[in-house]
Amino acid sequence: MKYSFWICLISIFCGGCYYDNKEDLYEYVEVEVEGSLCEFTDVSYSMELQELFNLNCNNACHNAVDQFGGVVLDSHASLLNYVTNGSLISVINHESGFSPMPPGAKLEDCDIEKIQFWVDNGAPNN
Repeated sequence: MKYSFWICLISIFCGGCYYDNKEDLYEYVEVEVEGSLCEFTDVSYSMELQELFNLNCNNACHNAVDQFGGVVLDSHASLLNYVTNGSLISVINHESGFSPMPPGAKLEDCDIEKIQFWVDNGAPNN
């Protein structure tokens, strides 16, 4: 009886010494951006990207009223057209042959990586 108590106690303490690391548990993305680290495990359209597109695209140019260049990016459905034809990633990366968006300066690398991750995972309306 005395030994079973110690065996039980030791197994509780030793069993609790297991450490998981985030890279093994999740599909984890890390991007080095100008000396700081951008980390994420998932990207949500409604929680992150919708606000990003609103700030950088919709408020100034690509909303239902202004429609600069005939482009509207104010909803998930309207974005899917540009995800499907490949132009969304090309314009935000300022690739040759595409009008660079936003004009003048690129989005932050971390934001571009999040958009790329979202597109690579099927651009869900989440």
